[in-house]
Amino acid sequence: MNIGEKIRRIRSFRGMTQKELGIALGLKGDPQTRIAQYETGYRVPKRDLILRMAEVLDVCVYALDSENEGSSTVMIEMLFWADVESPSILTLATAKRNDKKYNSVMGYEIEYTDNDDWMPREPAMLWFNHIIVNDALREWAIRQQELRDKIITRDEYFEWKLQWPYSCDACGRVEPVKKWRGTTGRLWRNSDSMR
Repeated sequence: MNIGEKIRRIRSFRGMTQKELGIALGLKGDPQTRIAQYETGYRVPKRDLILRMAEVLDVCVYALDSENEGSSTVMIEMLFWADVESPSILTLATAKRNDKKYNSVMGYEIEYTDNDDWMPREPAMLWFNHIIVNDALREWAIRQQELRDKIITRDEYFEWKLQWPYSCDACGRVEPVKKWRGTTGRLWRNSDSMR
């Protein structure tokens, strides 16, 4: 997903018009047209504007642009946006440790309990030998399960991804830096809130 599509989705999620976002950013001329140009890909915002936009939209800058960040951040954000475009394409699950002695089993087979939510054939599994990626995916699996169990709303789920990594709570062990539970996504109800 390109940056213009991300801007449009986040702006809409926040309940802002193109004009409201442009005014909040202090864009000169016709602010609505400038935002429309960014969203369609006619123009690409410079890094300083991306940073301001992340602040105005109240998202982690990684949600808009992770180009200058490390490969793990780029990978997580790419997966987050793939999940936004096709919500059923990624399903995460946490693994349970086997009690057998280390290296007693040479295979890499993972068992799962079949149900109607699984694909018709056995899924291929993938894991990362990278602490940041693995921790992010483990916490994401918990958020997906909370969404399926209706513990959190779809808006809260999206908010968690928009605020990542500041929304992380180390799988319930710490308080997240950025609040995301209980959110609706809407920040800008009317033009009076722009002042």
